[in-house]
Amino acid sequence: MASKIETTSHYELFHAILRKENDPADRERVKGVMDYISTQPDTLNKFLNADEFRLIGLIVDHWRVHREGVSRHELGEIVHRQDKSENMTTILKAYDDYIPTFHGTYDSVSTMSVVHRCLDDYRDAMFREYLGLARSIVDGGITSVPEKGKKAEPDRIGLKDARTFLMEKLQSPLFSNGRTDEGGWLGDIAPDLGKVYTDDKRRNKDNSLMIPTGIPVFDKQLGGLERKTLNFVLGAAGSLKTSLVRTMAYNAACLGNRVLFIPTEFPYVEELQNFAAMHAANPGAFTGVVDGRFSVEKIHKAGLSDKEEEDFRKIVIPVMQDDLRDKLAIIQPASFSWPNIRSIIEMENNKAPLDLIVLDYLGRLDIGDARDPRIAYNRMADDVKNFLLYDLDNKRGGAAMVSPCHASRNGVAEAVKAEGNYVKEAIFEYSQFEKSCDVIMFAYVDPALQQEKLMKIGTCKSRRTADIPAQSVSVDPHTRRVGNNAKQGEKDKQREQEASSVAAIKHHVPEPGMVGWEPKDNC
Repeated sequence: MASKIETTSHYELFHAILRKENDPADRERVKGVMDYISTQPDTLNKFLNADEFRLIGLIVDHWRVHREGVSRHELGEIVHRQDKSENMTTILKAYDDYIPTFHGTYDSVSTMSVVHRCLDDYRDAMFREYLGLARSIVDGGITSVPEKGKKAEPDRIGLKDARTFLMEKLQSPLFSNGRTDEGGWLGDIAPDLGKVYTDDKRRNKDNSLMIPTGIPVFDKQLGGLERKTLNFVLGAAGSLKTSLVRTMAYNAACLGNRVLFIPTEFPYVEELQNFAAMHAANPGAFTGVVDGRFSVEKIHKAGLSDKEEEDFRKIVIPVMQDDLRDKLAIIQPASFSWPNIRSIIEMENNKAPLDLIVLDYLGRLDIGDARDPRIAYNRMADDVKNFLLYDLDNKRGGAAMVSPCHASRNGVAEAVKAEGNYVKEAIFEYSQFEKSCDVIMFAYVDPALQQEKLMKIGTCKSRRTADIPAQSVSVDPHTRRVGNNAKQGEKDKQREQEASSVAAIKHHVPEPGMVGWEPKDNC
């Protein structure tokens, strides 16, 4: 197989893309794979040779016309009928020899991993090639061969030319995940200010410049979460950190943002139940809400009455499905490594732009058998930050990420003395977590607050605003939704404020049958 780089991973990629013969169930698998592959021509073209790339192109063309995958036999017929290329036929015959070496199936995420592996192999091979050329420049020099119609470049010889050559090659997009240097002299880039301001003004008008948390304590001073930022919620174990980030995810989705929630501590089904309880008790979605009718506890333990179960099935589930259909995704990864999490995020962002990613939580991700966990976690924090800042782009301006993180024992003790106020140095995870993040919010609970059904929240680090001192906010004991800074005796006022802060989302009118509790036209 004549490739830019000799590697069997190219055959593995074809195996992931091709549909199995006479297997109707495999058609569904191929749909997800092709949705991803059809968006990756630039990446594939980096490491596939011309004939391999043409083969992938034939598969994608068939997919776009027929919305159906291609089997190995069908691809052979297409090549014979359309291209009659001996090189492509040779590639397919070589692929046939490798089929027995591949085991298992490939979904869209694992196919993405194969693509990344192919690209890494190609980068590695090109790096070795550039090192060899640089050594040749040092040893004896390289004579440039002029291209037709272009002026010949000067010959390269000696250590200085070798160093320049390597710097030029290693600064190419191939070695920077497609990123290129930006900016320049002010005389050239000053006009960019007007364009950026126009774009920000448009995004501010359609509420896409910032991502609201739906929690007034944060939104009033922070303005919401900025795109392309990494944010943490700091607190002790059991301080409702996950409840706080879950509330942010739910509120942002209700306000029309696309939110990806990635749980690593609880099963995805349990998280789905948590979101259902919040929606059933949302005064912006239903009128006549009764406290605890569809509590998390009753849903978790199948403790609903017959009437409540009927309403839960016939009303709550379809209304929630309609309201949050393409606004909230809950995806539990098969493995908790950062490369796998990244693949899931990229996949969902390719389908449609993401606004908010809630990862519960970053400190639980697998670092393998790292000798020094501190170095491994610091490197991962850097990778996550760079991914958000440079790699995860979309037409809405990128996404923000929020993750809970643990406070150290000393940090918790100091917060108790300071009436719930944390300092950024209290972060238990490694130093780079604090350095890489843009905002550190905190969550604090003690027995007295629990008795009052309250918690304290605030911020102890923000790159653009002053810190927010600890403020008491309500916590719904039935849904674990964090609310406004309202006392328990002001529930009606709180509900009115919450309802007004939720965007209008029209949904299907469910079947009647509930007295004093019914869906509203707006969520």
